[in-house]
Amino acid sequence: MLGGQLNTYNMIDDQLAPCLDGQSNLRLQVFRKSSRGFSYAIEHANILKSDIISRNGVVHIIDKVLIPIKENIMDVLAKPDFSKFSQMVYAGGPQLVNAMRASHATTLFLPTDEAFQHLPNSVVEKLLASPKDAAKVVQNHMLLNIMLIEECLENVKYRIENMLQEPLEIAANDGTVYVNNAAIEIARSDHMTKNGVIHVIDKVLMPDI
Repeated sequence: MLGGQLNTYNMIDDQLAPCLDGQSNLRLQVFRKSSRGFSYAIEHANILKSDIISRNGVVHIIDKVLIPIKENIMDVLAKPDFSKFSQMVYAGGPQLVNAMRASHATTLFLPTDEAFQHLPNSVVEKLLASPKDAAKVVQNHMLLNIMLIEECLENVKYRIENMLQEPLEIAANDGTVYVNNAAIEIARSDHMTKNGVIHVIDKVLMPDI
């Protein structure tokens, strides 16, 4: 529950709406689902029926239960499957680490440790030895807004700038969603955290270095 009345026509994409507990927020998403108009979501839940006016407020019917989110992006990076990318973040320097902790509306395409095995060890070691290059690798995987994979339309290509202001291409084909040449693990996509959303991918997105 939110404090106050919030109708869909007042919703702003990536807006944080305070909950009644006074301690947590819910992130709102506004996106164009089709040529027929806009759709709305709260965290990872789609609004199925909106703006139902009652005597003491407004009701939006959603398709998922909203479980309170406790972890942030850095908490996820601390998990064993992402140790290589975590090393890259810390190799990028304290400013990068602090920026990732402080962000509130970030999309991270997160490569697994297995994804890093597609790169020669010498390349990974060289990247980790250079804070500038390590930071570029991390920023090449990040967007400065929320993008949900479940909202991607089949056979539609999306081009969106990452933190390096370089375009990433997201496309859904035959049930598989790709970002550039990396496949997104659908079972581990749209993972909401306190400060963004994470999509696990099977390859490292290498920038020009």
